[in-house]
Amino acid sequence: WKSTEELIEGMYNADVFLFSSLLEATSTAVTQALSTGLPVICFKHCGFGDIVDESCGITIPISSAKTAIKSFGQKLRYLTENPFKIEQLSRGAAERASEINWDNLARIVAGAYKEAFLANKK
Repeated sequence: WKSTEELIEGMYNADVFLFSSLLEATSTAVTQALSTGLPVICFKHCGFGDIVDESCGITIPISSAKTAIKSFGQKLRYLTENPFKIEQLSRGAAERASEINWDNLARIVAGAYKEAFLANKK
């Protein structure tokens, strides 16, 4: 991709986003994909399992390389054989993206701090 705009345009033209990285602890690629309505297939790792749920994608447990490759293939095959599921996950991806935007996450974190503060005050 030559630019971020081209990358995002590519996402809008795709059906599924495969994210197989194990080292992207704070990658925005997954949230960017969700914001374009792309269902995500990724490892349940580095917080992506908290972002990607059954409403917007498929997570794969960390395992051996051979098992991981097989799992990604099986999940992608499942989606290509069930286009209605891609449509369902795509709608869920857009909804999930709205849930995990920065404003909403800030409210959640502030609420957690407030709850912890009040619990320690007792």
